[in-house]
Amino acid sequence: MICLNRAGSTSFSIFLLNLSIDLYCFIKCFNTILLQYFKKIIGSKCYLSPISEQDAEKWAEWFTDLEVTIPLGDEAFTPTSVSKERKTINDFLQSGAHVFSIVDLKSDELIGR
Repeated sequence: MICLNRAGSTSFSIFLLNLSIDLYCFIKCFNTILLQYFKKIIGSKCYLSPISEQDAEKWAEWFTDLEVTIPLGDEAFTPTSVSKERKTINDFLQSGAHVFSIVDLKSDELIGR
């Protein structure tokens, strides 16, 4: 059992805050390594990279946003999920289709497909 006085409690809170900041930095760096895109065709503001299964979460976010999907027609009313988008991406990859991610050149953030 750990007993903390008032000063110890403050020190422990600072320790937890530092630990959470360190964990955040670790996750951010880890995601940067895992979510690496490969520059195939480079423009002035963005580049094309082969699609990846890791893009499924962002695709699901886009395809559940009516502002994005209404201009696409019938797709606006087709429900989707991360698992459905992951399957779509895997189908593209297995078929050898030429589908690319559009990635912001400065931030390496996925901005389209």
